Amino acid sequence: MITDSRTSPALPLSPAEVPAQAHRNGRRSLAVVGVNHALHDGYTDMIYVLLPVWQAEFGLGYVALAVLRSLYAGALAGLQMPAAALADRFGVRAVLTLGTLLGAGGYALAGASGGLVGLCVALIVSGAGSSTQHPLASAVIARAYGSAARGPLGTYNFTGDLGKASPAAPRRLPAHPGRLAPRPVAGGRRRSGRRPRRRGPPAV
Repeated sequence: MITDSRTSPALPLSPAEVPAQAHRNGRRSLAVVGVNHALHDGYTDMIYVLLPVWQAEFGLGYVALAVLRSLYAGALAGLQMPAAALADRFGVRAVLTLGTLLGAGGYALAGASGGLVGLCVALIVSGAGSSTQHPLASAVIARAYGSAARGPLGTYNFTGDLGKASPAAPRRLPAHPGRLAPRPVAGGRRRSGRRPRRRGPPAV
């Protein structure tokens, strides 16, 4: 009797094939979450590259810059537990994918925003997206490797360090042509585009 391989049930793996299959699945999971970790850590450190740009664009002081940084960091830290709850309901893959899109979309929104309020909203959106990465990716590795997860977790942390090195590249590029590009500096002061006022003769 000939059976169609497309309709017949898959044969169970032999005991010798189970460890090899688990190893392949673990390496695939590690590669996916490693790339995801590099992206999100790059998003997190990108803000340090853009803070001087926003300072020049909006005339912000150091306190305002700290508030902008806190908006991103607060959303990232405060939404990690809700992200884990969403993963239990909708699946880890869906939540990680959505978080990565939100992390990148937040910076795209920041580049397109023309005001400070839009910038604040964009940083909260990006921080919310990055909040999905650490708790979910660590759980994926622990589930894939079990008691042997110490080495893969070290590799996973190393991919985050690679992502932190990536924001150094955009320092040479304008964040937004004609809007968020760094202003030229002369004599230690930013050029405002205004003509210097002429001083009259000294009073006698």
